Amino acid sequence: MLYVRDIVVGVPILSSYGFLGWSSISLIHDTVSSEYILLDSGGFNNRLILLKKLSDLGIEPSNISKILLTHLHFDHCMNLELFPHAVVYINEKELKYFLSNEYQRRNDLFIPKPYLEKIIEKRKIVEISEGMEPHPDIVAIELPGHTPGSTGYLIEHTKIIFVGDAVKNLYELMHKKPTLYFGSLSQWKKSIDKVLKISKEIIPGHGSRIKVENEKIKEIIEKLEIEFEIVIKNSKRKFKLSTLGELIIKPNS
Repeated sequence: MLYVRDIVVGVPILSSYGFLGWSSISLIHDTVSSEYILLDSGGFNNRLILLKKLSDLGIEPSNISKILLTHLHFDHCMNLELFPHAVVYINEKELKYFLSNEYQRRNDLFIPKPYLEKIIEKRKIVEISEGMEPHPDIVAIELPGHTPGSTGYLIEHTKIIFVGDAVKNLYELMHKKPTLYFGSLSQWKKSIDKVLKISKEIIPGHGSRIKVENEKIKEIIEKLEIEFEIVIKNSKRKFKLSTLGELIIKPNS
């Protein structure tokens, strides 16, 4: 039996300075084989919370046997070296997108080339494609649009799908309007329709889990609140932002 836990819930936020890149990371526990599998590894900016959440569950980095990557942008793949025993799975089209330098021709500035070159040189990489099973009951679903090789992972018996930035958040899903894509818009829209058709729950790349019923959005399953602190002159100002867009400002401290 496979159990999926949202270790890090992605945050749908950007600024005039660019993307903050707080992406979703999920953990699958196979109770039959006693394996632990990560869906994406996140970026440096959520490294500490990732390790803390795993530690709270009594899981050491060495216990992770596989990492299934949705795509190769920095905020989804830059903690791979924390898990030295994990086999890394990536879509063959996404790997070609990187190795052929096609990403440079498309002005995709979010792929960390020096980091990935070292990972590919030192680690076991398994290329996957549509319909392949990187693990029993987990099926790779090609979802091009955000990048040419973007891939989701469907847990067949529960119809939970982890999609990375093929669906970044609820807004993109509702309005079918991507924030950023390096494939084609028509591909992206087809991928959205595909996700809605085959899933009952969606774990997006930057947002809370979404429940689906009869190919339509039903509800956000869990709201997440993130606390921020900013220094203004000689005081600190705190505020909270939820994944539903609610803003809570605290008094000055």
